[in-house]
Amino acid sequence: MSECSSSGGGGPGHGNPEPKKPNKKGKNSSKFAYGLSINASWINPLTSHGGGVLGMNNMKFSNQKLKFYDYGSLGDEGTGFDFGVSGEFVFAHGSGSWEGKFKAIVFSIPGLSISLFRSPDGKWQGISVGPSIGLPGIAYEETTFYGVDKL
Repeated sequence: MSECSSSGGGGPGHGNPEPKKPNKKGKNSSKFAYGLSINASWINPLTSHGGGVLGMNNMKFSNQKLKFYDYGSLGDEGTGFDFGVSGEFVFAHGSGSWEGKFKAIVFSIPGLSISLFRSPDGKWQGISVGPSIGLPGIAYEETTFYGVDKL
């Protein structure tokens, strides 16, 4: 189980889940996160499920250690055109686990990729920007993030 599980998590062998800790106003606090992603994408209208995306991501969350993730779109949907590789700076705001599904709109031109993303439950949203090598395009992508305990 990844270290990034939300504090409301738990799981096999972890006993009762801990309740989320409220902030001073009694609400669940949100956090700022930043990191880096490296990915390859082949989203296009000619392949099954619209193509795919595979990548690696590291994120630094407020008051937590650096965390590592793999992500991909195998079995998820994609539409539009996004063909190339990129390395992006990631900036996000939200709460809860970073693991799970994300939806993104990706804009790419030779030399630059910009992605606006959000988790389907609305707990995380953000932007990633960075250099890319590939063809120009616009795509909608769904990916799933998986925690990596140690590299």
